[in-house]
Amino acid sequence: MRVHDTFVALLGVWLILLVMGPTSAVDVASHPHEFCYSYDECSPISEQWADTCKTGKKQSPIDLKATWTNHSTGLTKTKYRLSNAHFHWGKTDSDGSEHALEGKRFAMEMHLVHYNEKYGSAAKAIKSGDADALSVIGIFFNAAPILKGIASIKDVHSYWVKVEEPIDMMPLLPHRGDPIFHYKGSLTTPTCNEQVNWYVFKTPITVSPSDVNAFRSLVDGHNRTLIENHRPVQSLGSRDVKMLKVH
Repeated sequence: MRVHDTFVALLGVWLILLVMGPTSAVDVASHPHEFCYSYDECSPISEQWADTCKTGKKQSPIDLKATWTNHSTGLTKTKYRLSNAHFHWGKTDSDGSEHALEGKRFAMEMHLVHYNEKYGSAAKAIKSGDADALSVIGIFFNAAPILKGIASIKDVHSYWVKVEEPIDMMPLLPHRGDPIFHYKGSLTTPTCNEQVNWYVFKTPITVSPSDVNAFRSLVDGHNRTLIENHRPVQSLGSRDVKMLKVH
């Protein structure tokens, strides 16, 4: 396994087309009607997580290593458009994120799901079978002082909510020099399509403990509390991981 080090200028222009404005959708719990995380009949070991979820070789999430050796490489100039944002959390502040960093999990993880803009929608991008159909930005959250911008969605009560006001996404962007892990992977929910370019920020963002607890109080379509909704770490296998930095 090799890791590369690339300095990325103007990451926000190149990768993130932040078009989340009024009436944008925020997927809070990742479609709990279709599968689940902590009940035998629909957990990650059930048939609801079959096919590619069980047999795929490029599955996500993974355990990221801060000690990987760095090398240089180039980047694709494919443009992606933001489709939705969703969140993953757990029972405790140390077991909520999907990706791990040196075996450590964070209180929450936010996913900004983008689709290759040439397809016009996320659904069409997935249907294309293109290995570069999607690009997902993963952001770790620590439970600490409140994050400006999350206030727009902190009063949610169900697994899906429409935001009726613009969300300032700039606080979520990396600062100059912040490392970003990039690797080829999958959706972390069924059908676990291996069509995702993952970009996971190493440095976590902070949210208040009360906001994290608000997510833990949400209920799914069966009126069951969504105490946790993160998938176990998957094997990296022979995949390369690139270490990017904002320059």
